[in-house]
Amino acid sequence: PGGTGPSLTLSRGGILITDTGCPAGAGCRYVNGRGTGWPAGDQYWVRCGDFVNTQENRPVVYRARFVDENGVLNFGDGICGSTFVHDVEVWTSSGARVTLSAPPL
Repeated sequence: PGGTGPSLTLSRGGILITDTGCPAGAGCRYVNGRGTGWPAGDQYWVRCGDFVNTQENRPVVYRARFVDENGVLNFGDGICGSTFVHDVEVWTSSGARVTLSAPPL
């Protein structure tokens, strides 16, 4: 099949933390993602920067999501967010992979 492979577009979503009692989190925004041209039906994972699961001492990975039958994937508020620019990596069970820098605030 032709084509240029999977695409991924990232954008900033809603505010994650507004409590000024936690200055480091003030203004934190979610990162949303949308992609086309991914393997239809594949399971996919999203990894957001170098965030660490402190209980398991490993990067935080969000999974149990699937590309739809048209090769489209979407993830929105609730998947990842930060106050700074970082890489967002998306890959699927058959090995398709894209890494992008999240847009600045």
